[in-house]
Amino acid sequence: MENLYYQKCFNDDEVSVWYLFKQVFKYLAYAVVILILVAMLCGINVYVVGGWSMQPTIDYMSLVVVNKNVDKNNLQVGDIVSFKMGQLVNTHRIVGIYYYYDENGNMVQYYKTEGDNPNLDVEDPPLYPDKVIGTVVTLFGVPLAIPEVGNIILDIQENLVLSVLLLILVYLFFTRSDPRKYVVYYPE
Repeated sequence: MENLYYQKCFNDDEVSVWYLFKQVFKYLAYAVVILILVAMLCGINVYVVGGWSMQPTIDYMSLVVVNKNVDKNNLQVGDIVSFKMGQLVNTHRIVGIYYYYDENGNMVQYYKTEGDNPNLDVEDPPLYPDKVIGTVVTLFGVPLAIPEVGNIILDIQENLVLSVLLLILVYLFFTRSDPRKYVVYYPE
């Protein structure tokens, strides 16, 4: 039986700009996936801000980074928190911390929250610590929010099958190898 040998038909220094672009794109995609997985393991989640109540601090349809590993009973006035409000996740700033005693004589803590938008005058219901998801991560005192990404995420959620197919096609396009780079030869 004869042995087949494959030989590269180009030198390693003959790399095209397109090949470099594909490699950078591929490894950047890998890095983003790994970063997201590590963040999720460390208790970091992202949520879309779907309203105008936090403007000008956080824009409409921004993606906010939320740290879930916080002591929910020890939040401070000024912290921006994401919390469950029915089925929705809301993001507002804590403006007051209050206590009362229930019918059993236990002290109960709750937070008063408001949005940063001075043009909206909506009274938030009391926020109890068990409804708090976490605090918005800040970088040098500024909330870590990525503007306009929420629109993309909502489009992906609405067209999930199409988005997955597109992702697979992009992956195959950027990772397929060129079969013309190798030739088969038979040694004599």
